[in-house]
Parts: sequence; structure tokens; C-alpha cells
Amino acid sequence: MQEFVHLHVHTDYSFQDGVTKVSNLVKRAASFNMPALALTDHGYLHGAIDFYQECSAAGIKPIIGVEAYVCPGSIRDKTEENDQFYHVTLIARNKTGYKNLVKMMTIAATDGFYYKPRIDKTLMEEYKEGLICLSGCMEGEIHTHLYDNPKKERTIDLGKAKDKIDEYRSIFGEFFFMEFMDHGIQSQRVQMLNSMRICKEMGLQVVATNDAHYATAEEWDMRDIVLADRTGSCLHDPNRTLKDNEHQYYLKSPAEMDAIWSKYGSKFIGNTLKIAEMVEV
Repeated sequence: MQEFVHLHVHTDYSFQDGVTKVSNLVKRAASFNMPALALTDHGYLHGAIDFYQECSAAGIKPIIGVEAYVCPGSIRDKTEENDQFYHVTLIARNKTGYKNLVKMMTIAATDGFYYKPRIDKTLMEEYKEGLICLSGCMEGEIHTHLYDNPKKERTIDLGKAKDKIDEYRSIFGEFFFMEFMDHGIQSQRVQMLNSMRICKEMGLQVVATNDAHYATAEEWDMRDIVLADRTGSCLHDPNRTLKDNEHQYYLKSPAEMDAIWSKYGSKFIGNTLKIAEMVEV
């Protein structure tokens, strides 16, 4: 079994989405003897210093990042037609990268704020030095073209996905990785298989993550309550649109991740260690 490093992790600083405190996530990572752990809260870096201190005290390398919101156009365009945004995982590789991440997310929370703290590709190009980019979850700009989403009138378009990959690779070069998740969702499996096909064609680097929003599997119900609150719904409303149905969004053990990803090849897990080794903040 390979070692594994979680590179996509949310805490209660991800408001109305993550439910676990930084200290609990670090304790769980330490219980698995993980060499490193990332923090990638939504849109902000509020937890970075607590996380750095907790990891350092536990003998775990802290990896500081963010799950950023990328708008398709310019952050200066604040019209109803441009209220879309996509997710992308950005990780500070070194001190320069951390400073650039702070600068970029500060701009996102001020000049770029429109429903969410947004960045655009112009900002990423300007502040890319010292950063690692993972392509994000199912709502990543690339991944949205790799599965059908009738609710948002999206259909599979491998050509558009490849065009977006070229945009991200032109910015981040060797520090761009296609991010893979498997939480047991059928549409996610479709997206994953299409991603694998494209990665093989384009020679892309791959990495496996688990979109962790709570520390242990038993805490799924806490997040479900938060999601109900986020949508202004009653918890037991059968028509509630946003639920934690899969109960898979926790900090899984290396053995659990190995069981999911080893059948696809060693790089999916091995590259989590490769990225961790790149990081020195």
C-alpha cells in the first residue's frame, strides 16, 4: 500500500460547507501517520495560520492552498450574464507562491467579489509563480465538459475540455495536474472515465483527491444539516436539492484511497506525494 497525502480539504472556514475544525483534521491525519496535509478552503485563506501551527506541532508538513472560484470572463464584469464561476484547486509551492496566493485571494475578495470571491485567468497568469494548480472537482471548468448536467444544460464536449486544459497548461505548465475524485456518483464516474481518456491522449499529469468536508465518516450528518441551512430547507424535506447523499466526503485513510485508486495505476496516489515533496512554505 502506498502512502497518501490529502490535497483537497475543507474545514469550518468553508462557510456552510465544511464542518470540522482544523485541529480535528490534523489529529486524524496524524493518526494515519500522513507525512503532509493540505488546506483548501473555499475562496479564502482564513484558516492558514491555525493550520500551519497545528500541522507543525503534529510533525506534519502543512500544504496551504485554496479552492478558488474562477469566472469565465473578467472579474470586472459583474453582470447577471457573468454570474457563473468554476472551481479550481491552487496550492502554494513556496513562499513566493504563498504571497501570490494571498494577493490573488485578496483581489478576489475585493475587486472580484460578485456573489463569490472570484478570480480570472488574467489574475492567475499574473500571480502563477510558485503555485501548483489542480483542475478541481466536478464543478471545475474543465470537468464541466466531461459529463452531462441537465440542470445546468451542459453536455459532454471533449473538444471544449481539451481547449480549457490548454489554457490552464499555458499558465501553469509542469505544475498543472488533472484532479480525480470518486465519491460513488454515477455522473462523476462518467466524468472520470472521460478525464482518463483525455489525460492519456494529451500526456497529462494526474492526481487523486477526496473532497474532504469532515474528518470522519460519522460526521456526514453534520454537513447535511449545514447544507440544509445553506439552501434554506428543512432537513427532512424530500425535495431538498443539496444533500450529502454519498457520505464519502471525509478524510479517508491511505488504505481506503489505495483501495479506490490502485486499480487505475500508481500515479494517482503517488503524485500526491510528489506534490507534497514540491511544497516548502
